[in-house]
This record gives sequence, structure tokens and C-alpha cells, in this order.
Amino acid sequence: MRILIAAPAPRLREGGVANVVHNMAEALRERGHEVTCIFTFYRLQGQNFFQNIGDLKSLRRKYDVMVALTEALTLRFAQGRVPLDASSVVIGALQVEVDALRMALGEGSPWHNFRRELREYHLHHEDAGLFRRFLKFLSSTPALFLPSSAYNSLKRSLFSNHLYVNFRGKLLPFHEPTHVDRTERWKP
Repeated sequence: MRILIAAPAPRLREGGVANVVHNMAEALRERGHEVTCIFTFYRLQGQNFFQNIGDLKSLRRKYDVMVALTEALTLRFAQGRVPLDASSVVIGALQVEVDALRMALGEGSPWHNFRRELREYHLHHEDAGLFRRFLKFLSSTPALFLPSSAYNSLKRSLFSNHLYVNFRGKLLPFHEPTHVDRTERWKP
């Protein structure tokens, strides 16, 4: 069996998650499995600390890093012969994030923003019914007519409005994926 282990840890074997991943991979290899380990560790340092998303310089740096990560993982998955159905999930999720960052930077056309909205919805709610998908399609149509920055600003102001969130929660509750086991309830 071919197995991919992806871990948010440094490649070094200094204990913790990386040590567990290495030991698990060795044990699986001893049992005849082909194992590929991908380490997606990202160290937060002063020059790459992206918490201040309002800062365009930091946002640009985060975008550049995410593009490089997507390209590197695509290459690594191909080298490791990771099955397409597994690698496409990871790369697809990263690409949605890259596209969102590009739109937040004010780049890309309205069509790209609209398409990103639908891809992101499908990624997070793949089990959503046809009615919910249609509603997402309708609610995303302003992305076709507004510049990226204006559309993203509209979305942020809408979702920070408590009246809208309460009204939306009562009229059409936020979709919860059925494949996620929730131990507690939270509000978006």
C-alpha cells in the first residue's frame, strides 16, 4: 500500500510530531508499505509573521510563500508518486487559499473572484445539496460586478454585522458538513 503522511512539523527528528511521524513511517515500511512523508512546518518569525493581514506588505509576503508552498508540494507529490485523488485535495485547498490572498491584494478579475468563491464553497461543503449550491451561486454574483477589494470589503462588513448573522442564522442556518464530528457548537 502507498501511504502519504503529511505533518505540520519540522523535518528534524527532535521529538514531538516529527519523531512520531518518522517512527510511524519506519514501522509501516517494515510491514512492506511504501511511505512518503511531507513536512509542512512553517516557523513564525519577525520577517514572516502574517497576523497583521491589513498590512499589504505582509499580505504580499504571505501570498508569495503560499504560492511557493503550492508549487513545492505539487512537485514533491509528483516525485513521491502520490495518487492524484490525494494530492488534488491538498493542492486544491492550497490553491483556494492562494486565490483568496490574490483577491485580498486586489488582483484578479471579477470572474476569478466569483469562481474562487464557488470553489471554496465546494471545498468546505462538498456534501451541500443543490439548493444550497444554488444559493451560494446567487450570493456570489456580486463578485462578478465588483472589483476584488470592494467585494471582499462587502463580505467582511456583512459577516461582521450581528443583525445579518442573526437573521441569516434564523432564516437559513449556516451549513454544517456531515463528515465533521463536532464536540461543541460554535457560531460563525
